[in-house]
Amino acid sequence: MSREKKFFVIYLSKGKGNWYLFWYMPGSNGFDYKRRKVLAGINAITDLNERYSYIQELKKRIVESGYTYGLKSELPKESILHKIVRSRNLRIRSEKTYFTCIQRFISFYKSTDLLAVKSEVVIKFQAYLQNAGYSNTTINSTLKDLHSIYAIAVKRRLIKQNPFKEFERLKERRQGFLPFNRQQMTQILSYLQQYDYDLFIYSIVTYYLMLRSDELRNIRVCNFDLEAKILQIDSSISKTSRVRQCRIPDELLPVLISYLNGKELGSYFVGNKNEPLKSNSIAARFNNIIYNSLGYSNRYSFYSWKHTGGKEYYLATHDLLGTMSQMGHSSPNTTWIYLSRIGIADLEGLKAHRLPISSTIQKSL
Repeated sequence: MSREKKFFVIYLSKGKGNWYLFWYMPGSNGFDYKRRKVLAGINAITDLNERYSYIQELKKRIVESGYTYGLKSELPKESILHKIVRSRNLRIRSEKTYFTCIQRFISFYKSTDLLAVKSEVVIKFQAYLQNAGYSNTTINSTLKDLHSIYAIAVKRRLIKQNPFKEFERLKERRQGFLPFNRQQMTQILSYLQQYDYDLFIYSIVTYYLMLRSDELRNIRVCNFDLEAKILQIDSSISKTSRVRQCRIPDELLPVLISYLNGKELGSYFVGNKNEPLKSNSIAARFNNIIYNSLGYSNRYSFYSWKHTGGKEYYLATHDLLGTMSQMGHSSPNTTWIYLSRIGIADLEGLKAHRLPISSTIQKSL
């Protein structure tokens, strides 16, 4: 590598848990090159587009400084909004979601006084997110999360009014993934059984046990009790933050016994022994096959297995509470809405025939 090329190379790399930008510049004698680095500060930014924009801006600053950019971190100081979120002792995943929303707002709202926000700024922020290409669903959830943070600021008497209190929600286009029919299931499973057996196992486990992707990739071998025919999902990985038990049907049991044979109890069910697969890696692998090899449209995805399992279970049993339990929902209303979105149940039917379940019983389910 020539001296000139070394000087202009700026690359992103991870070290000791943090991301850094590295580059080379000449030493005091003008010849011996030294590697310099600056903390990229993207660990708290979960949106990939925002990460890319931040890195490009940081690269620009390095170039404009003549490659003499300081060694101190360019991560903005923790704002009052970050401190409010941290004080709630949320789960890491929830905390990151709030931090992403805060980062979006900070990138728009240039002032450091985040407690002086007015309602008209919120309207402009909503328009800013629309122009940036965010979906209406993402915009609504971002404003909703910021509303929650500022509501705490009001409660703590840091501000008098919540500027996000009365924002106008944008109309969301809900178009979920479709469930597979029997012919599609046969085609896909036959293909996977021949070309990707691990993905075949993940698919049928998701179908029978109606798992979410994060639950699937984080369960361990020890979570399966094959004698009791139960899979226990810990509260730390369950979406509802409660321990969830899934009944393992007889059809799935022999396949699981064979697949789990020889695996260490502490190892993850999917991926490497000591660490789970990355988020969305299973879905990306599956979607690549059905889109590119089998010609399916993007109305289907790996998540379609959960939809299919819920649909087939309810049609076979017409047991709303059983479906609710197997799917890990917190109330039968949630299950009914879920089924209605995939064309199985009638919301008007639920309104006309309320289930005779008291709130006390519902909480214990």
